[in-house]
This record gives sequence, structure tokens and C-alpha cells, in this order.
Amino acid sequence: MKEYLTGADLFSVLLLMRSTWKGTLLVTEGTTDSRLLDSFIDHEECQIVPGYGKEKVREAIEIADMRSAVGIFGVVDADFENLDGRRSASPNLLLTDHHDFLVMIFNSRALEKFVNNWCSHEKVQRFLDGSGYTDFREAILAKGLPLGLLRRHSHLEGLNLKFHEIRVERFINRDDLITDLHEMVGRVLQRSELTLTARGDIARRIAEALTGEHDPLQICNGHDLADIMSIGVRRALGNLTGAEALSRTQLEGVLRTAYELTDFQKTSLYAEIRRWEGNNIPFVVLAA
Repeated sequence: MKEYLTGADLFSVLLLMRSTWKGTLLVTEGTTDSRLLDSFIDHEECQIVPGYGKEKVREAIEIADMRSAVGIFGVVDADFENLDGRRSASPNLLLTDHHDFLVMIFNSRALEKFVNNWCSHEKVQRFLDGSGYTDFREAILAKGLPLGLLRRHSHLEGLNLKFHEIRVERFINRDDLITDLHEMVGRVLQRSELTLTARGDIARRIAEALTGEHDPLQICNGHDLADIMSIGVRRALGNLTGAEALSRTQLEGVLRTAYELTDFQKTSLYAEIRRWEGNNIPFVVLAA
């Protein structure tokens, strides 16, 4: 069974694995997170299990805690929980430093490696000059902030807007990566099968929010940033067209490959996993 129906189903799979595997069982939200962490774990001591959904992982860990099942823990995207002050009640469920794993990668040297290898230095400088930034990371995070704030607005207001498979290129200008707020809101409302009557009000609220202070590392969604970068390398940031162009999925793969152990070791998540190991001897997660 690939995509577990519930967190209880996921826990049943973990129990079945425990009958033949005595090492650590590390549960992640999905396969991409698993592939990222796979580079850093001790494979003789730890197995990674994709949980196919944050709430499923959370529920499975809660059940494991209630049943005192040892050596099982999960790592999930923080999303907006760091901003909400909603920390996990379980010591066996850890959150990413920033909004998600991809944002952690964007906040590492992997981004500089990507820019050096895939972007035009002249176009990047022109982009920075036009954006009013001197730091490329800050500039890209700023471009992802409008969509991140819309996600945040949906979260706070309980709108349950649907962002899956949104065509970001429909509202991001290819020349300067500026977002058309009205078009962005309209596209998301349509994807959510809602009327456009609230578009003006929501776009105005996002515009007002953009004038405030925010932590883009907690607001921006990594997939959104990758979408924007994928658009950028075709014109605003580079010259990749046709067969050379990178899809969002391909771009994310390049970034994951560029993310090294030394980058991961600088994060709070790495320190928390080491702390978990110290509190759960003899279980091991990370390679020495």
C-alpha cells in the first residue's frame, strides 16, 4: 500500500516494519523529503518511511507515543506553525527550521551553486538592479512573498483555498518576476471553485500585507519559489529555453543535489535530530 489512508494505517505499517527492523524508523511527509534526508542518514541504523501527508504523520506519531513504541519519530514541514507558535507536543515529531524543506535549501549555499551553474550573471545583476536588492536570495524570497501571503491569508481566515497545480506563469511577469496580484487571486479562486466576487478585497489585503514586516523564510512556500525560479531561468535570470529549460520538479532536484551535509549541519533541525538520538539511545538516525 503506497498512500496510507489514515495515520492509523501508517502506524500499522510502521508496526509491521518494526517486527523485522529493530533500528530507527524515520517518517517524512513524502518521497521528496525522504530523498533529501536519505543522503544524511546511517542506512545500517535507520530506515525512512514516506507518510504521504503531514497530518497522517502527526497522527501516526501520536499513536506511537500513546503505545510507547520506541525508535519511531517524524519530520514534517513547519508550514506556518513557527509563525503560529504551534510547536509539536511530541518530542518525536520535529519541524523544519523554515516553512518547508525546500525553503531550508533556498537558505543554504545550494542556491548560490544553482545561480552560478544555471543563471546568466549579467541577467542576475540586471534583475537585482531592477528589484532594488543587492542579495539574490532576498530578491527571490521577495518575489515569492505575494503567493506566500495569500497562502497565509487562506490559513488564517480558514478559506481552504486550493493551490495545487496553480499555473504560476499565468500571473508572474517573465521579464521581472513581478506578481499581478489580481490575476494571482483570481486564478487561485478559480482553482478553488469559488466565485471571483472576493478577488478585489483579497488582492487589496495582500497588497496591504506586502507593506508590512515579514519573515519570508516562514511565509514563502518552497514549491512557489522553485516555480518562480523555473520561470526566471528562461528569461529574467537566464537563457534556458526549449529542451534546456528546467521544470519546477527538475529545478528542485538540482537544488536537492547541491544541498550538502555541511549545509544541513548548520540547521536547527540537524541539532534537534542529534538531541533526539541522545534521548533515545541506542537508536541512531544520522551518519557519524
